[in-house]
Amino acid sequence: MMMQQPYALKPVPDQFPAKVSVVVPCHNAITITMLSLTSLIHNTDIPFELVLVDDGSTDATAVSLECLATNINAGQYPNVTGARVLHNPQRTSCAEASNLGVAAASGDIIVWCNNDMLYGPNWLGPLVKIAATDALVGVVGPWPLKVLLNHDQGGNVVTEFTALAANHIVADDPVLLSSGAPFVFRRGILNTIGGYFFDQRFAPAYFEDWDLYNRLLTVGLHFGLTRRSVYYHYEGVTCSQIPNR
Repeated sequence: MMMQQPYALKPVPDQFPAKVSVVVPCHNAITITMLSLTSLIHNTDIPFELVLVDDGSTDATAVSLECLATNINAGQYPNVTGARVLHNPQRTSCAEASNLGVAAASGDIIVWCNNDMLYGPNWLGPLVKIAATDALVGVVGPWPLKVLLNHDQGGNVVTEFTALAANHIVADDPVLLSSGAPFVFRRGILNTIGGYFFDQRFAPAYFEDWDLYNRLLTVGLHFGLTRRSVYYHYEGVTCSQIPNR
């Protein structure tokens, strides 16, 4: 698929009226899960609602998520406006757990994250500003920095655009967004791509995000990537919890 020439994005305001919900499906891997959520809370620069989905965990994940939500709702973290924990009694799939979280979220802007990521300082604000103000962007994601490699995962894709003054690009190639990456989208776009988030036929995991990207392409929406926002992905941690099927 050929990439379109990136176009000049309009300036975005410092403030915007959108309510933001962050959805994180979780299954076991308690240590990296809590490390990831701590990173999320302490490195997010805008107010947000946190929706956690415990997808049939068999370790201490469920209890730990409830304790975190209690502390959030008691005001321990002022940037988090509220927290909910949803529980699946048995393991379902990444797609089903994610759909449950998105349905429960109250935000106009939805942020989808895995439970095995670390976030750079002030990572979310730039993403939400793009998603909230540019109607041509279907989803926007941060710059992926791989923990186990000494180069940017996206570097071989967007090197030619490094001189862009806007410091982010928009194109019609989903390769810009890494599989399993966190991304931000307007809730309203779901109505244009079948009314649902992830296709639950992709179970237990893999390719549900690529299917979403392709559905966005069919309605003329594009993909955004900004280097003003970075994250680390401990790849394989989440998937290592998935039984062979």
